[in-house]
Amino acid sequence: MDIVVKLGGGVKEYSGPFQSTLPPVGVGHTIAGNYSRRRDRMMPLLRILESVIHSRPYRVEEDSMLPELSDGQYVLMLPKERLGRQLDRGDIVMLRHPVGAGDVYVKRIVGLPNETILMREGRLLLNGKVLQEDYSTLPAAEKWIGPQEWSSGHDEYFVMGDNRRQSRDSRVFGPVRSRLIMGRVWFRYWPPSAWGMLGPR
Repeated sequence: MDIVVKLGGGVKEYSGPFQSTLPPVGVGHTIAGNYSRRRDRMMPLLRILESVIHSRPYRVEEDSMLPELSDGQYVLMLPKERLGRQLDRGDIVMLRHPVGAGDVYVKRIVGLPNETILMREGRLLLNGKVLQEDYSTLPAAEKWIGPQEWSSGHDEYFVMGDNRRQSRDSRVFGPVRSRLIMGRVWFRYWPPSAWGMLGPR
């Protein structure tokens, strides 16, 4: 299993100058048009900057998310309330242990609310359709012994580690409630050779 250790303290709300750069009213269509184009080009960068400001740093322990994440790497987690969207299949998330052990896990969402998850003959089926997984490290015949079946409720997610042999996940404790999911792991910043965006493929 992967247990992640939080490094930083609390996260403060950002109240920077990004909303105070509008030109004064009446400067003309040309200036307004140029500003609009510059703003459109900068929006992706500003969104990334905002995500960094509100994210929390964590260190990954153990290797249940290989090959995507490995022991000793450092990642940023954006709290769920800052996502601006619903959690989705393929998202890498941090969650509290369902039985209240105090541990924090990092896993990938493979099943969404109100789905039937079936493991059979080395394959993962969602509502009867095979899920194509390019992130799992094991050959199909070695992934698990089945069949096994779960049903997620209206507010539950089925999570698994990519390294199925070394992952304690929803196969053990079942689907997890949304309230247990802390946020989405979206960026790996250490080591520098492995830095980059994380998420659905």
